[in-house]
Amino acid sequence: MSDNSTSEILTQTREVLSAGENSQLNHIISLIQKLDVRLQHLEPIDNKLDLVQKSLDSLSLKVNSLESEITVLKAKHVELETSCTTISAMYDQVKTVSEKNKQELQKVKKSANKPANNEKVTYLEKSIHELMVDKDELTKSVTELKWRSMKDNLVFSGLYEEPNENTEAKLRSFLHEQLGIDKVELGNTHRFGKHVRGRPRPIVARFLYNHDRANVLNNARHLKGTQYYINEQFPTEIEEKRRKLYPKMKELRQQGKRVKLVRDRLIVNVMHTPLSGKERFLK
Repeated sequence: MSDNSTSEILTQTREVLSAGENSQLNHIISLIQKLDVRLQHLEPIDNKLDLVQKSLDSLSLKVNSLESEITVLKAKHVELETSCTTISAMYDQVKTVSEKNKQELQKVKKSANKPANNEKVTYLEKSIHELMVDKDELTKSVTELKWRSMKDNLVFSGLYEEPNENTEAKLRSFLHEQLGIDKVELGNTHRFGKHVRGRPRPIVARFLYNHDRANVLNNARHLKGTQYYINEQFPTEIEEKRRKLYPKMKELRQQGKRVKLVRDRLIVNVMHTPLSGKERFLK
C-alpha cells in the first residue's frame, strides 16, 4: 500500500467522523470495500513470500546434503591415503626381501659351479635354509598385504545377476529388503569370479566405516534358510587354513564349548563366559 493511498483513506476517515449518521455508514462501507481491495492486492505478495521461503528451505536441504557428501568424500580421501601408505610400506618390504633372495640365489649358483667340498656343501645348505626362511617371510608379507586390502570387505552371495547392472544399487536394495539396513557408506562394489551358467557370481563390497560392516555382518543371521549368504573376504592362503579348521570348530561346539573362528584362528572360551579372559587360540 502506497503512502498516497494511506493518506487518502485517512482523509476520508476524518470526513466520515464529521458527517451525519447515514453518511457515516455509507462512508464506512466504502472504506471497508477499499481496504478489502488493498488486502486482495497484498495476497499475491504473501503467496510470493511463501514461495521464496519454500525455495530457501529447499536450497538449505541441498546445501546440507552437499556438506554430508563432502564429509564422506573427505573420509574416503583420508582412508585412501592411509591405505596407499600401508601398501607402499609393505611393497617396499617385499621388494627388499625379494632383492635379498635374488642375491643369495646368485651366490648359490656361483658356488654350485665350483668343485664341491664339505665347507661348500655346508655353505649351500645354510644358504638354502636362509632362502626358505626368507621365502616364508615373503609369503607371510604378501598374505598380510592381501588381507589388509580385504579387511573392510564383505562378500554377498546369491544375488541375481543381470547384464549391465548397477551392483551398488542392487546391494543397497538387498540390504534394505532383507536386513532393513538403509544407511551404509560403501566404496567399490563389483562382482568377481568366473561365469558359471545358472549361478550368479558373488558381489564384494568395501565398507568405509567399520561399524557399518559390523552391523551388516551381525544381521547376516537373519538370512538363515534363504539363498543368500554374507561372509568376510580373505586371501586364498587364509581361506585354506579356515577350511581345515571347520571340522575342529564343529567338534568343539558339539562338546558344548563356545568357539569362534577369527581370521585363521579358533578362539575357544573354556569358561563359557564372555570376555572372561580364559580363552585359548587354536591354529
